[in-house]
This record gives sequence, C-alpha cells and structure tokens, in this order.
Amino acid sequence: MAERAGPAAAVTSTGAIAPAALDRNATEAELLAAVVAAARIGGWLIYRTTDTRGSDPGFPDLVLVRGSELLAVELKSAWSWGRVTDGQRRWLAAIDGVVEVEARLVRPGGSAAALMARLARRRPDLDLAVEMAPGPDPMG
Repeated sequence: MAERAGPAAAVTSTGAIAPAALDRNATEAELLAAVVAAARIGGWLIYRTTDTRGSDPGFPDLVLVRGSELLAVELKSAWSWGRVTDGQRRWLAAIDGVVEVEARLVRPGGSAAALMARLARRRPDLDLAVEMAPGPDPMG
C-alpha cells in the first residue's frame, strides 16, 4: 500500500497546494491540517475550538481573520458520514449574513451592563420565529 503524504506536506512554503490536500479521500483531520497550514502561510489569525463541551452546537471548525477579512469555515470529509448538521447550517448562514462586525473588551461593571442591555434589545428586522438552540448559562 502506498503511503500518503502527511497533512504538513499539504501546503508548501511558497503557498502551493500539494496534491495530497486535494485528495477526495482525505480525512477531516487531514483537511484541517492543510487548511491551517495554508492560513498560517497566508498570515491569518486562526481560532479553533478543540473542546466543544458547553458550546452552542454547530459553530464552525475555524474562524480565520486577516486584515478586514473574517472567514468562518466548517470542514467535512467527502465520506458519507461527513454530513452537515442543521446547527452547522444555521451558524454558517448567520455568519454569512453579517454585514457589521465589532470587537469589544468587556469587564464587569459599566461596559458589561451596556453590552448586556444592547444584547437584550430585540431587533424588529430579525425573524424572531427562528428557534435557536439554548446556549450555555452565561452566569454559570
């Protein structure tokens, strides 16, 4: 049996994608390693949750940021069990619809109170009929 190139070899130092990264039989772990390697070469900040206990179901595998770009990426193998869940579809659609992004540092006190008041306001332009899965208790 021929040995497959490891995930680290999926992207060269010049950013060229090696054929192993495009192999339709690649596992999700191999695909993840190739995408992360490419993102590092391209100078992206990379966020990946490694322990999803307590997280909202379906959040994308990777969040990548470079300059004014933010990418949310869900990775799946081509195999039949690499199916996208409803939660993953919901998160990808929600993030894809974002037109404004803010980043804030919040500490207990005034800034937390202002943020919580803003978050608790309902927006009439949103479809409130969409049922969201309950998240972790923010106070717990």
